[in-house]
Amino acid sequence: MSELCLEAESAFKSRDILKELKAFVPHFTDFSRAAALGAVSATHQGSCAAIIALASQVSTVYYLSNYRPRCPIVYVTRDEPVARQCLLLRAVTPYLLTTPPLPEWDKDVSMRVEEGMQYGAKQGFINNNDTVVILMALTSEQGRHCSVQIVTYS
Repeated sequence: MSELCLEAESAFKSRDILKELKAFVPHFTDFSRAAALGAVSATHQGSCAAIIALASQVSTVYYLSNYRPRCPIVYVTRDEPVARQCLLLRAVTPYLLTTPPLPEWDKDVSMRVEEGMQYGAKQGFINNNDTVVILMALTSEQGRHCSVQIVTYS
C-alpha cells in the first residue's frame, strides 16, 4: 500500500497545485498562512529534503500540510496531544521532545532545530549536504515573528 501511495505521490503535480492554491489566498492573510506559504514556495525553488517546523501555532503546520510540499515536514513539539493531532496531516511527521526547555530561548530553538534535523536523518529523508527549510519564530512571544531559513545539513 505504501509503495502505491509513493508512486501516486510522484505523479502528483504539486507545483501546479501550489499555484492554484496561491490564487485563493487572500491578499491580507494571517502570519501563519504567509509563513507556511513562504516555506513551501522555498521548497519548490530548489530540491529540499525536508521542512523543519518549530511553529508555536498548530495552524502553521496545518497550512504547511495544506500547501502540499514535495518533501516531508518534521514538526518539533513538546505537546503530546498536538503531536498526535499532527499524525492526521499530510506529509507531517511530529517529533515529540521530552526534554524540558532550556532557560535561554535562542539556545532552546537551536537545540530543537538540531533535534529535528537529526530525527530526519535517522528516518532517512535528510542526508549530508541536503537543503532543509526551517520555519521558526524569531522571538519567544507568540504570534507575528516567523522566519523561514534555508540551510544545508551536515
